[in-house]
Amino acid sequence: MFDHERDVALALRMARGDESAFEALYGLYGRVLKSYFYRFCYDEAEAEDLVHETFLRLWRARERYQPIGKFSTYLFQIGKNLWLNRRERKMNNPVKASIEALGGSAGLEVSGGSSSDEAPGASIEREELIGELRQAISTLPEKHRDVLVLGRIEGLRYADIAVILDIPVGTVKSRMASAEAKLREKLSRFIGQEA
Repeated sequence: MFDHERDVALALRMARGDESAFEALYGLYGRVLKSYFYRFCYDEAEAEDLVHETFLRLWRARERYQPIGKFSTYLFQIGKNLWLNRRERKMNNPVKASIEALGGSAGLEVSGGSSSDEAPGASIEREELIGELRQAISTLPEKHRDVLVLGRIEGLRYADIAVILDIPVGTVKSRMASAEAKLREKLSRFIGQEA
């Protein structure tokens, strides 16, 4: 999916004002970024808004782009900084919301998308596991959640995560091990069950 040479070529064209190159980068990375943000906020609309804002910042800073490293790392750094700024603002200005107002965007509804060959009750068990996993991830310390989402969910390599988070690769590895251990502990009742 990530093709360093292709991405850098598109980014350099974008830096010269080529809107079609910018649109191509959006097409390549929009869904990946949305998935990344969704793992932090579990809100489709907010994740989509964060994607748009990340690409808006990318476009505004296009003339400063330098192909020093991977474009994907550069883009995720923009997104990570945006997410941290937004989260800090929310923490400093909490908003009260009702359960009804949160509705499906908070991941409160159970989807009915089970396959016809799925055993009765399997969909409910899967939804329960997904809910437990979301809860477990959300309770991880931020430093562990960041490496887990980037590495295990978004599939980035440790070296890329280290650049995005501005930490040594060894720290990424130790935080990943801690995050996985905490998840195993929190999800112990699901581990070892038959699929």
